[in-house]
Amino acid sequence: MTDLEQRLAITEATLAIMRLKARYASLADAKYTDDHRKKPAEERDRIATQQAECFTVDGTFDAGPVGGFAQGRAAIFENFRAKPFLFAMHMFTNPAIEVAADGATATGRWMHYLLITPEETRTPIHAMGFTDDRYRRVGEHWLFSHVQVRFGFAVPFTQPWTPPA
Repeated sequence: MTDLEQRLAITEATLAIMRLKARYASLADAKYTDDHRKKPAEERDRIATQQAECFTVDGTFDAGPVGGFAQGRAAIFENFRAKPFLFAMHMFTNPAIEVAADGATATGRWMHYLLITPEETRTPIHAMGFTDDRYRRVGEHWLFSHVQVRFGFAVPFTQPWTPPA
């Protein structure tokens, strides 16, 4: 492979990974209506299935105490379908993606801003942190093999995100 071909392959992989992250975010948010209600269970399950399919069969999702841990696509589906929200908006920025020399694996770090409304309290919450991802090429598709979400804060809109001194 020439240097130009290798650079093109890395660029194409990076763009495919960025599209994967955008698809994942879109699906995470698609389970709720514009007027902040859960969509019908059958539709949410269809969307959660598509969201889980963004992961390898043996993938892991680790969102700590905020979003739980799941390993394997079936468990990831269960985690995604059971989210106790009426609204969610995932925003990922500042991607730092590194494609490995083998062209079959990659890592990524994204800044993550999340807006949610829990069903139980109906109190809007915003959270900010990072996701650290590992990706694997499966056939012609890039998928998550591991997603780790860690928030620096997750607080209601009425509260400061910096603790008092």
